[in-house]
Amino acid sequence: MPATRGRLMANQDAVRVTHGGSGAVNTRAAPSPDEMAGGVSRLAVWWRQPDHYDWLTGYLASRDLQKFVRLFVAATTATLGAITLAMTWSPAGPGRAVAYIAVLLSVACA
Repeated sequence: MPATRGRLMANQDAVRVTHGGSGAVNTRAAPSPDEMAGGVSRLAVWWRQPDHYDWLTGYLASRDLQKFVRLFVAATTATLGAITLAMTWSPAGPGRAVAYIAVLLSVACA
């Protein structure tokens, strides 16, 4: 079976995952039909799949985009928090003290 960068490849015996750049290959047992039968089992199989963190950070680092993406995510989070806070005092905003507290806590967590 040829290795394909960043792709999942499955046969009856195993699932093989290749990571671009490092050339690392992870192999794990393919899910059995019993594992795939229920919704909870499907969630568990999905949860155990390898992530692409190393590939994504390598991709961003090779193009000098890490700082840009970090600032973009921070600015987006701050903007969404500011919008939520501004909506608190709009006519369509929350009408009870509990709602104000919930909004302020969500903005503080952002």
